[in-house]
Amino acid sequence: MEVAEAWATGGSDTQAMLEDARVMGLKLDPSEIVTNHEVWSENEHSVDLFFSLATQWRWTAVGMGASCLGLDYAGVDAVMRMQRIKQRKEIFTDIQIMEAAALKCLNGKGT
Repeated sequence: MEVAEAWATGGSDTQAMLEDARVMGLKLDPSEIVTNHEVWSENEHSVDLFFSLATQWRWTAVGMGASCLGLDYAGVDAVMRMQRIKQRKEIFTDIQIMEAAALKCLNGKGT
């Protein structure tokens, strides 16, 4: 989930995070900022697929902004077929877990 959150928030640029926090009047401890994310080997295929789904997110207009609805599952299926992914059910479950983590960040309710 941390990988999905990092993707959704634009990565882990420590200096940018510290500057953003300063502008907002917050004080962050640089030692507590995670700058890299370990991906276990059993999750590599799921993470790779998640990153390849960047164009499959669906958005809707809300007032003067936008809200992310989530991934287009037909698009997810198409990408899985094109990449010849075999363990679809297991990997799709992983994608949904990462999607939920990313949605919180994309819609301003995450870490």
